[in-house]
Amino acid sequence: MNDRTLIWIILIIAIIIIIIVITRCKTHSRSQKHINSHWKSYSRSRSRSRSRSRSRSRSRSPCRKMPSYWKKNIDNPAWNTTGECITNEFSPQESQVDWEFIDPLNDESFNISGNTLTINVPQGNHDPFVSFIAPRYVRGLPSGFDVNNFEFETKMLSVMSQQYQIQGIAIEDDMNNYIRFEAFHDGTRTHIYVQPTVGGVNQTAINITPFGIGTSPVPLWLRVHRAGNIWTCKYSLDGSSFTSLTPLNHPLNLQKVGLYAGNAGNSSPAHTAVFEYFSELNCVSFGPDTVFFLSGESWIQILNHHPKNMKYYKLAEQFIAAFLNLASGNVMTSQQQAAYDLSLDYFENNTPNVQLQLYLERAIKTLRVFNQCD
Repeated sequence: MNDRTLIWIILIIAIIIIIIVITRCKTHSRSQKHINSHWKSYSRSRSRSRSRSRSRSRSRSPCRKMPSYWKKNIDNPAWNTTGECITNEFSPQESQVDWEFIDPLNDESFNISGNTLTINVPQGNHDPFVSFIAPRYVRGLPSGFDVNNFEFETKMLSVMSQQYQIQGIAIEDDMNNYIRFEAFHDGTRTHIYVQPTVGGVNQTAINITPFGIGTSPVPLWLRVHRAGNIWTCKYSLDGSSFTSLTPLNHPLNLQKVGLYAGNAGNSSPAHTAVFEYFSELNCVSFGPDTVFFLSGESWIQILNHHPKNMKYYKLAEQFIAAFLNLASGNVMTSQQQAAYDLSLDYFENNTPNVQLQLYLERAIKTLRVFNQCD
């Protein structure tokens, strides 16, 4: 190989190397442009995402309030968003101003004493079968009452032993449009009976005989639950375990609720019906100066009362804040609702000196999370 040939080989190799270097530079430049373009697009996307997040934050409802807020702001409308409960313990101290005794035949009487209501029905026909001519102790509906979703309970203390002695819960629009939820005796055994009446015409009844032969059981509890147009009657012998009848589907323009007694048939025996209470279940009567369940203190006093080592008050203040936050339109998770319901049950049945169980100590934390602004 001569010198000229060697020079040409070196020149060709150099040209190849230069071409490779130039090609690699162009490829890197295009790749860098692609990376820069992708990052700019990603950055714009992140920016839009943050913008949407801020927009959502601006559109959310106001933050929920902690107990410290509610005890300082008793003028907040949430303190007055719920009407009173339809409950009557028939105690001498309890006002009866909203209740009335309806005596269609002008021969019956009633009495409230010893924490009971007594309705006296003389012999003769006081049958609510077609028109509501039975005597009853009822009241109208308070402001804010949800006519489509409620549950009432009564405890009956009177014995029925003769044919067509009657006692129960009255749900009525007027004297010709109503639903009876009752217990009656047929002379042999006790019936649990539900029947609507429309325009003075009886509709199909629900009728069972769950007890044996003999006088009616005492005490006997009755419940009436409404969800829309679905009505469910329940009965119990211990006030704890209830048995439901077949639901009734029936529209009704509700105007009054309460208790009644009656009699019917050829003999229409006299009957004295005795009721221990009439109570709206799952209803909380509240307000700054209303007594907080069995505590002996008002709601606002509970919020300001912090005795050491009494977890009743720690749970109570979170419960009150949760109650008012719910009244303000906030919504709980299922876990928070469960904690709220357990707390409500505890307060309905216990005084402050009853020690909290572990699950209620957990409820304090769960309700605190709900009451925080997230």
